[in-house]
Amino acid sequence: MVYGGGLKIYTAIDFDVQKALENVYENYKRMPDETVQGAMVVMDYNGRVLGLVGGTGKKKVNLGLNRATMSKRQPGSTIKPLSVYGPALEKSLQDENTNIYWSTMIKDAPLKVVDGKPWPTNQGGGYSGSTVTLQYGLAQSKNTISARTLDMISDAGAVDYSLDFISNRFHISTLDSVKDCDYAPMATGGVTNGVTVLEMTAAYATFGNGGYYYEPYCYTKIEDVQGNVVLQKQPEKTKESALSENTAWVMNKLLQTVMTAGTGTSYKLSGIQCFGKTGTTTDDKDRWFMGGTPDFVAGVWYGYDQPKEIYYGLSGNPSGTLWKTVMSAVYDKLDSDQYKTKFEEPEGIVKRSYCPSCGKLRSGTGVYGWYDVNNLPGNCSGGHGYSTGGSSGSGSYGNSGSSGKTTTAADGENTTAAGGETTAAQKPQTSAPAEPKPTKADEGDGE
Repeated sequence: MVYGGGLKIYTAIDFDVQKALENVYENYKRMPDETVQGAMVVMDYNGRVLGLVGGTGKKKVNLGLNRATMSKRQPGSTIKPLSVYGPALEKSLQDENTNIYWSTMIKDAPLKVVDGKPWPTNQGGGYSGSTVTLQYGLAQSKNTISARTLDMISDAGAVDYSLDFISNRFHISTLDSVKDCDYAPMATGGVTNGVTVLEMTAAYATFGNGGYYYEPYCYTKIEDVQGNVVLQKQPEKTKESALSENTAWVMNKLLQTVMTAGTGTSYKLSGIQCFGKTGTTTDDKDRWFMGGTPDFVAGVWYGYDQPKEIYYGLSGNPSGTLWKTVMSAVYDKLDSDQYKTKFEEPEGIVKRSYCPSCGKLRSGTGVYGWYDVNNLPGNCSGGHGYSTGGSSGSGSYGNSGSSGKTTTAADGENTTAAGGETTAAQKPQTSAPAEPKPTKADEGDGE
């Protein structure tokens, strides 16, 4: 009936967006060879798929492999906002024993030793041993900080909570309920079956629309030959609250610092607020970039169909470059009155200065964070020095002294590791948590 019954399908695709995507992916000059592949999805914040490409080069076959919807690849650090930071901030609103916010101080060090190696470490196998803010750890994509943040969720079921959150609130459907219920998959992205670009893009939309998940759709309605509506998409019927509005906007602000002072600075758009997150997997086999503007959210994957190391002659993250190239082309087609340059913020989040030594509120430091009014840190009691160098009101201050709220490694280690890359967040405790199971993605993501 679809091929011969006279059905009329109304697409959700925006042809200008689709043309921009195809122009870039058919002609991208930085592809190192013909076998490297990529995929990208551009959506609005209500689930409408405005454009999608499932491969590089000109399309030569119909009904071929669409890597945007069908290929499942390890997400690296792009999983962290969905599995760690968003759920942790949300948990802080519900549990008085979980105190996680922008300037929570967390130790940049492995949690423990697994198979004779510290787990986890950061890109290059190292860690600083100092305390840094949650914001700094996210912006710089520190594996140690994401794992320790996960472990700071107060109850014993932190990993179960994370897996349930990303599966049922963000609707990432490819996760294994047994194998992925562990620190390495949730904190560093080493998931068993991988994820799709489409599902990741729909999940990231929650950080730009106030916390709502919408099921992505590529058509608006289908009519039969008589004009009767056979199928019709109704986005509002799929709308679900994934995050509270305030948590979503704190996450938005945190992810904006990836673009202004983190691993995504090369990919921001001029004159338009952007949020983003980079991702890399072990041996540089997958590169990701997830990002949004006030009008669009888009996800990009780059790599080989048969995973292998990506050509190192490419500087930076090719997925980030593709994201910026496509989004710039999309905005070039719009008049200035057709798009917004800033995100609209709710009244429930506030900008406050904090002490870079303990992470608590303190006036006059010149270092700022964004907070949910219902999840503010206490006031700094003083008694320790601090330096106001490093940032000027951006909230991107990183290293600090050891005073205030910190976490400690299981073995008390405070030195720099020579290799490996792993960490699971942990509060001071008398017994060590269950050993995380390392996966092949543990050591890859420094972005």
